[in-house]
Amino acid sequence: MCEFKTMDKKYLCVVLLFVGLCHGVSEASDCTARGRFPNDGAGDCRGYTICLMGGLTNFTQYKLNCPEGFVYSHLEYQCTNATNYQCYPSFNCSSVGNFVVPGSSDCSAFIACPEGLLGINTARKVLCPPDTLFNVTVGACQNSTEFSCTPKVQLDVLELHDKGNNAAKISPHFLCSVLLLLPVYLQ
Repeated sequence: MCEFKTMDKKYLCVVLLFVGLCHGVSEASDCTARGRFPNDGAGDCRGYTICLMGGLTNFTQYKLNCPEGFVYSHLEYQCTNATNYQCYPSFNCSSVGNFVVPGSSDCSAFIACPEGLLGINTARKVLCPPDTLFNVTVGACQNSTEFSCTPKVQLDVLELHDKGNNAAKISPHFLCSVLLLLPVYLQ
């Protein structure tokens, strides 16, 4: 801490305090409202911007990063442990909103595409709280006693091999059609 025994030390403490507060401040601001916003300059979901009123009509912005092992949560407006809320760069966000996790079968999580100051940010995978499931219709986690999850099953293409190890790819839809029509052909 600074001691105020002499005027020189007092002046030095004020200057150091001012420099510390101004570190990361930008006069050219992307801010249009007060608050904290995701800022994915690095694409790792750690960046965020704090927008404060810098006068009557302008804003001052502070571009910051969460520490390693943390990501910025647009839901809690703070850095959070990357276990229940993870950066999910493999999902391509084309619009703002909450979406089903590709390949998921249990509705225990969702993909969030948050809006930041400069557009849509990198996707985040968010785990639903205990005893809740993601409801696509509502776009949020809902109490599991009020909502029943019926995930879409993704059918993969079957690959059949003959004795010569030549592969033929058959759609499950085609295979089901053949099996359904088989009794008609056998009559």
